[in-house]
Amino acid sequence: MQKKKEKKLLIIGGTGFIGHHVLKEAVKLGWKCFSISRNKPQKKRKVKNVNYLLIDIKKNKKLINNNFNYDYIVNLCDISNKLLNTLSEKKLSKFLHIGTSAEYGNLKKIPHKENSTCKPISSYGRKKLIITKNLLKRFQIKFFPLIILRLFQVYGLNDNSNKIIPFVIKNCLKNKSFEVTHGFQTRDFCHINDITRAVIMFLKSNKKKIFGNIYNIGSGQDIDIKSLIIKIENKIGKGRPIFGKKKLSKQEIIYSKSSISKVKDHINWYPKISLDEGIIELINNEK
Repeated sequence: MQKKKEKKLLIIGGTGFIGHHVLKEAVKLGWKCFSISRNKPQKKRKVKNVNYLLIDIKKNKKLINNNFNYDYIVNLCDISNKLLNTLSEKKLSKFLHIGTSAEYGNLKKIPHKENSTCKPISSYGRKKLIITKNLLKRFQIKFFPLIILRLFQVYGLNDNSNKIIPFVIKNCLKNKSFEVTHGFQTRDFCHINDITRAVIMFLKSNKKKIFGNIYNIGSGQDIDIKSLIIKIENKIGKGRPIFGKKKLSKQEIIYSKSSISKVKDHINWYPKISLDEGIIELINNEK
């Protein structure tokens, strides 16, 4: 009996929050995994059996060589046209680019759909939208196995401590006073395990219609930040948020909510972990 071919996965930006979760899951599947980044992974984000390559893709000209034979690439970083030109010549099964809901900007009409007009207001959103447009052009000019996942607010274990959910949990557990905005802005939170499952499902999918498409990945539900903070405070039973003491940034998105009907229809993905379950997990982990 012929041995099943081992899949090879490369994550550009694999030492970050999302990248290390995807690598953990891919290793469990028996895939041979590689990560490219400028820095070594933090101890809590280092995954066993992953080949970590310390490379700055903007400067290193030897990134792609004759031994480049990955099946899948997941891109979490900026990527140059020069690198894309080289990748286009390789026999990839999938190139999955991670975009962001910040590409939509401050659209008043919600939920945001993949065909909504994008008007990003932050430099991050504008930069990500330029990458999205460049990738789609490449797909249209010459077939390139492109899939774009536009992520909404991702949260979960090993996230950066300055993000809103871990920030509030830490301050509430210490029963501290902490300054926040009025909190009327809304966000669509999706657990990292659901995000990871979406990435793996797309990489494993045999459906041809997924190529050249953008997919929103979120919960499909929104919550205003004030309600989120009160929810966390109530679950912990302490903490003293001071609402309205922090000003909103000029680049702050006010309304954010995903439409996930397209991803449900195309690969039958939908979130399984509720916000309440995710928050309880993080509280228990932080105690």
